Amino acid sequence: MFFMIVWWIVIVVMLVLYFVMYSSDNRITKHRLNSLVGFLAFFQLLVLIVTLATKDPIFEAIGLPKEYEWLAGLVISGFSLWQFYLNPLKERVVETEKEVGVIKNDITHIKGTTDKLEQKFFGS
Repeated sequence: MFFMIVWWIVIVVMLVLYFVMYSSDNRITKHRLNSLVGFLAFFQLLVLIVTLATKDPIFEAIGLPKEYEWLAGLVISGFSLWQFYLNPLKERVVETEKEVGVIKNDITHIKGTTDKLEQKFFGS
């Protein structure tokens, strides 16, 4: 029961931080809170895995089957991990890929220019 309580507390803290991040106008604060929420998303998934391994339900005492609670936990954990960690990671990869493409084009252009200069000065 302890780990599931910790999981729900982390979910609530994540939601509060997300709303604070969303309402903040400061870009630095948004970036720091986004990093913290991403860490908490990963942490809450680890806590849920420990909860599943120790068979530690919290709402079974009021009649809710533990399988439903764990299924809801997996869905919430999966969504929050995607929202705060995997999706921003994908966006950074796309940005990096674009930057590498620009650098590759610049290198190709420089190579072409040096080939032309080589032919002009040393070529036949």
